[in-house]
Amino acid sequence: MYCFPLIFLLCFSVSVSGDSTFIEPAQSAAPLTPGSVSDSIDTAEPSDSARLLRDTTASPEADTPAERALPDSTAVSPLPEIPDSTREKSLWNDIDTSYRFYHSPYWGFGLGWTLGAFPLFDMWNRGLPSMLSDFGIDSKIPRADFIPAAADTDTVTITYTVQEEPSDYHIYFPLMVSFSPRVDSTHRLSIETSLFLLRKSLISSFQDDSLTNRVDINHSLMYVSLTLGAQYSHALPERYFRVDGVEQTFLNAAVFATPLIYTQTHSDIDTESTANDIFSYLQSRASVPFPRFEAFGGGFSWKIGISSLRVFTPSTGIDLGLYYLGHWAVFFHGNGSQLENGDINPSASKPGDHFSMTAHRFEIRAMLLRGKKPPAPQKQNAHSNTALDTSYEKR
Repeated sequence: MYCFPLIFLLCFSVSVSGDSTFIEPAQSAAPLTPGSVSDSIDTAEPSDSARLLRDTTASPEADTPAERALPDSTAVSPLPEIPDSTREKSLWNDIDTSYRFYHSPYWGFGLGWTLGAFPLFDMWNRGLPSMLSDFGIDSKIPRADFIPAAADTDTVTITYTVQEEPSDYHIYFPLMVSFSPRVDSTHRLSIETSLFLLRKSLISSFQDDSLTNRVDINHSLMYVSLTLGAQYSHALPERYFRVDGVEQTFLNAAVFATPLIYTQTHSDIDTESTANDIFSYLQSRASVPFPRFEAFGGGFSWKIGISSLRVFTPSTGIDLGLYYLGHWAVFFHGNGSQLENGDINPSASKPGDHFSMTAHRFEIRAMLLRGKKPPAPQKQNAHSNTALDTSYEKR
């Protein structure tokens, strides 16, 4: 019967405190009596958790130390400081990848391959000797004509051999330099100069039947031309003409003045012989049929063609083009008189006419282009970063 009040007391204590704190038992377990139970109920003190719950419920607006320790949910926490290296990188502008050197003036350095007609070399080539009779020499020469003690029947057989003939194809490689001071998206105007040299030779020799005596002949014609002019280029719209990998395609037209033309013939004669009398005679006859002249001239040139522009880097590229080239050369003067057809080829149809020529050629060229480099990225100052800092604050 005494156990029911004790069980009721324990349940009432748990429901009032609402705390799960473990209450240590007494050091010695004394027997419970009705009086001792009532005394323990009167003297029981509420636990710490119960007091905290009571105080909080009774005064919700109280400014307690525990409440002051709670974080303020309305406060904005500051952003972490950006490291100097990261901020330094963020203050640089990106390089403009759309920049191209041809948006501003640029230079070009190139080499061409030209093939076509050249009337000066054709006329000169037709007048070159091809046999002994052209030198006025018989194939058998009596030795007695040079050595009095030799028998009249003793002869020397002379042969004339051509080791190398001038090519019928006129190919030369002009060097070109250009500057384009005026450019825009569809037009460009270039100043261009070019220089080329064309040289052809006839290599031949006289030789006797002993094969030990020989006269070597090297006769050549040289032509040098310097041009200066302007070229206009118009970019073709991509919807009409487009090539994969090509930045732009141009239709070109150019006019050139040729202020300097220089042409000259030259002969080298070399003798390897022990029979000095015979081969001295052949050496004297070796230069007879070869024309000798030197002259300066001038003229004009024009060309039209198509070219494509490829970009390697923002500051370099290459221009590949195919052109038709016309050339008119006149005003050849040398040795105090104007050059005549007969000076180039004694057997020309009109030897007394002043020499002039018109030539038509095709040219393939490659120009290495170089312009300004893209502007370097510039570091922004503190004033230019106001918008950046504001964006951080808004976040």
